[in-house]
Amino acid sequence: MTEAVRADTPLVDLDERSVGLALAVPLSGRLDALVRLVEAFGDRTSRKELIAALILAAPPDGEDLAACVRVYRTALARDTLLDPADAPDHLALEPRRPGPRRRRSPQ
Repeated sequence: MTEAVRADTPLVDLDERSVGLALAVPLSGRLDALVRLVEAFGDRTSRKELIAALILAAPPDGEDLAACVRVYRTALARDTLLDPADAPDHLALEPRRPGPRRRRSPQ
């Protein structure tokens, strides 16, 4: 059975569908760093919301998307750092428990 939604319905108001997603540990750390960047700018977000925003912002062009995939396929662990120019020889991988992240209190 096909579902239909009004085209002008905000995405945040629609039902969700789970997607299986596992990321390399350094990439997961980058996602956390990107969430902190958004929050430092003054907006609250979550890993889930940021991933959804990035999917929506992806270029709707096959050639551009294929180029993004090729960049990912050849990326190194240091490329996950927000400033890879300062990458050490070894990256410290923070252990992470499942579940929502604890929010830092405002400074």
